[in-house]
Amino acid sequence: CSTVVKCEEPPKIKNGQITNLPIGSVTFGTVITYQCLRGSLIGNASIVCDISGEYSSLPPNCTDISCPNVILDNSIKTQGFGPKYNYGDTITFACNNDYRINGSKTVICGSDNQWSPLPTCQRIICANVPNLENGRKKSDNGPPYNFKDTIYFTCEGGYRLIGSHSITCNVNDEWSSELPTCKRIVCPDVKDLENGKKTPRPDSPYFFNGIISFACDAGYRLVGKQTITCNENEEWSSELPTCERIICPDVVVKNGSKICGHGAPYYMNDILHFICNTGYTMMGSNTITCQEDGHWSSEPPSCMVFSCGTPDILHNGKIIGYRVYNTIQIAYAVCDKGYYLQRGGIQECLASGWSEYSAVCVSKYMLLYLILFNKIPVCIQVSVCVC
Repeated sequence: CSTVVKCEEPPKIKNGQITNLPIGSVTFGTVITYQCLRGSLIGNASIVCDISGEYSSLPPNCTDISCPNVILDNSIKTQGFGPKYNYGDTITFACNNDYRINGSKTVICGSDNQWSPLPTCQRIICANVPNLENGRKKSDNGPPYNFKDTIYFTCEGGYRLIGSHSITCNVNDEWSSELPTCKRIVCPDVKDLENGKKTPRPDSPYFFNGIISFACDAGYRLVGKQTITCNENEEWSSELPTCERIICPDVVVKNGSKICGHGAPYYMNDILHFICNTGYTMMGSNTITCQEDGHWSSEPPSCMVFSCGTPDILHNGKIIGYRVYNTIQIAYAVCDKGYYLQRGGIQECLASGWSEYSAVCVSKYMLLYLILFNKIPVCIQVSVCVC
């Protein structure tokens, strides 16, 4: 009968392992395969149990693995400073300012004595920016535009900026925001004033610095600004004015009355006529007109008491009544004994002065002479005259 050829248990290796260790004995023809856990495999990866009960060759060796020191342009190491690196060691890189990393920032020393793919530090450059239509751009740098470079935008007169006033080149080679645009400034249309008009008419849009003027119809006055201007915020410089009907204040003349003109309110061109009560004299114009500024054409008249003063001194007689006479008051003349009134027995104080000549007392002889030759009426008593 035949004998089964067996080999000894396969030897173990440092830093490696058998991938297909059989269960039980290793018999003729069995292939034993090794692999390294780290390091490089030196020798045959597989050995065979032969007819002599020996292995076909010695097992392989796993040598220690080391990777070379690495310097990455435009970067610094933030982890794994070396300078010696073994299997499994790592290095972490960070790119300098104005650069961004392309690839993994961390590399590992592999079993092949090589680092996993190294990244690169690529200079950050943002795309050139076209000129702004109806506007301007300004930058202290570029083109080309690098990381953190900023471009500022302004619009020409009559235009306003829509969007950001500035953009900055960021770490992704992209601008921080969309490019702005310059939109022409247009203010909204303005409705016509009630009882007024505006100029010019909206034949075209109202652009920046456009002006609208307002005027009110006759009999109305403007309340508010006469002009408004389209400003940079597409708004008018002030609220719209209004047209307010012109009204003059009511007028009351003491000791007088209106004889022509309706009652309040009084509008532009309305006319008032005044008279004074009996015994009063008018000072000022008896007619006033309501003007476009809401004022009367002149101050209302005043009705004043008229004073005739004291009658002339009556020779050979006396005046009965008051010391001073005002309008509608009457003075009575009385002659002394032996004298008679030639004229002026009664005098009334009128708005224009005394009603007739001053009283005169004459002797009876003079009176007869005057009667005979001049036919002057004779006042026998104070209020009785005969011809």
